[in-house]
Amino acid sequence: MAELTVVTWNCQGRSAERLELAAALDAWQPDILLLQEANADGLETALAPQFQSRLWWPSAGSQPGILIASHLQLLDQGHLEPIDPPWDRPRACWVLLRWGATVVRVAAVHLAAPLRFGAKAQRDAQRLELAGWAEALLAGDEQLIIGGDFNTIDPALPRMTDACAAAPMPTWRPLATGWLRPLIRIDAIFVAPTLHVLEAGVGSAWRGSDHIPVIARIGS
Repeated sequence: MAELTVVTWNCQGRSAERLELAAALDAWQPDILLLQEANADGLETALAPQFQSRLWWPSAGSQPGILIASHLQLLDQGHLEPIDPPWDRPRACWVLLRWGATVVRVAAVHLAAPLRFGAKAQRDAQRLELAGWAEALLAGDEQLIIGGDFNTIDPALPRMTDACAAAPMPTWRPLATGWLRPLIRIDAIFVAPTLHVLEAGVGSAWRGSDHIPVIARIGS
């Protein structure tokens, strides 16, 4: 069985040094890294040299953007178009990667935060579009992984397996501090039904952001 370790983390725009990202990557040894609000400051140093495939969309999600990095061979990349341009921005970016004898599509997601007037309806529309995109790919038997910040306390995608379903844990707290426990779960990783979740959890030891990372080990 081929295995992948996938990590998703909303970095809150903090630098790689503030996040202790290099130490975190050394501890996790991820094959695929999905970052939201990814500050470019220090990323090159933290990611080198194992992540040869790196893509950063500075206008996607909330600033300073979405990043996907992997040591797997990059075959293609893109993003879902905004629902209401020019008032919205891309909220999901994807890459197609060579995974042994097969190909896997991985998407990093950062949906709108439902804080201002009308934002909840916008986020719900984004969830609907994302779910439709995923279902179309699954209907074609694609190997699909989606991770990120869904900005809802009930993250779910039809036909996809929630990697942390066996032991869901909160991933967001009001302040980026270790003494404050996470309160709600808005970050998640989902996998196609053809893939197997071998292990999943959160990295509660990492305190540089108001989000804590989600880590999943996935088998084909």
